Amino acid sequence: LPTDNGFKGPLTYSMIISYLVIIPMFALVFLLFGVAGVASGEMGMQMGMTLLGMVILIILMPIFVAIGLFIFSLIYHLFLLIVGAAGSGFQATFRVLGYASGVNIFSIIPYLGTLVAWVYMIVLQIIGFPKIHNTTTGRVVVAGVDLDQDPVDLRRNVGYLPENVPLY
Repeated sequence: LPTDNGFKGPLTYSMIISYLVIIPMFALVFLLFGVAGVASGEMGMQMGMTLLGMVILIILMPIFVAIGLFIFSLIYHLFLLIVGAAGSGFQATFRVLGYASGVNIFSIIPYLGTLVAWVYMIVLQIIGFPKIHNTTTGRVVVAGVDLDQDPVDLRRNVGYLPENVPLY
């Protein structure tokens, strides 16, 4: 994954995925509200406001996606800087988050889709950040402690309580 090809690619990809997620969700909500409205005879104002809200959100979606992606990238990059794992700059962090957001397509699946998307996104970030920032996975996952270089420091900072504690 190139670290310096600009923001356009990951931002465009993230916007396309967000549209692929939100439009089917809106269609489902519109279908459910529409059927419920016809059945109860209350189609009018509620249906119009729901449709207006959907249209406004679809129009403003690129702005929300861009702002959200930049803010989350800034937060992640700040944490990577704190733990000493940000070796390739902000644009690299932005690219990992932009392309990792592609798993949001799983959010279309009711109930478990969003959970699967979030877990898989975390996995992609754990894989992507070390590769793009030229650091170890341990430094990314365990707050800056390199598992390969300093296991003693890790043992000192990570607590462990065994299930069956022997009493002496």
